[in-house]
Amino acid sequence: LYAFDLSSKIGSRPSLGSITLAGVGNKIFIVGSYAYVVSTQLQIVDITNPTNLSIVGQIGLGATGVDLYINATGTRAYVATTGLKIIDVSSKTSPSLISIYSTNGMSPLGVTVVTGNKVILGGTGGEEYQVVDISSEALPVHCGGLNVDAGVRGVASVLEADSDAYSYIITGDVSS
Repeated sequence: LYAFDLSSKIGSRPSLGSITLAGVGNKIFIVGSYAYVVSTQLQIVDITNPTNLSIVGQIGLGATGVDLYINATGTRAYVATTGLKIIDVSSKTSPSLISIYSTNGMSPLGVTVVTGNKVILGGTGGEEYQVVDISSEALPVHCGGLNVDAGVRGVASVLEADSDAYSYIITGDVSS
């Protein structure tokens, strides 16, 4: 993981610091002074001082993480692996697994969280777009979805000022 100085608008961007991760990082999400990186682990990196990055916590995932979402308060990580893993990251030094949701044959490629305690997963195989109710984080429940036979390669959501939420997906299905 590298930190770069982006203060100059032209020319080269010097590296300020770096740190070696436990594996090949697949996704990064930054909230506050922490970078959350997934590989076969979720690693939490303190980025307060970009010249002195430090890994402060980590948790094994048991599979390769392909995407992640961190809530705005930096207390929960939602990691797409072979399923969905909900991880308590309120203690940066001791993250802990809350629950695992099985996607029933779908291989997740993207994850996002929207209002109403809902997680959106997109992937290939099975039901490719899944909505998961996380009102009880210990027991996530499937509450909707769509078949997108070409698969969902990525997902992002937008919340409007009037609380309407929309998901946008990347798919190879040109007819949908």
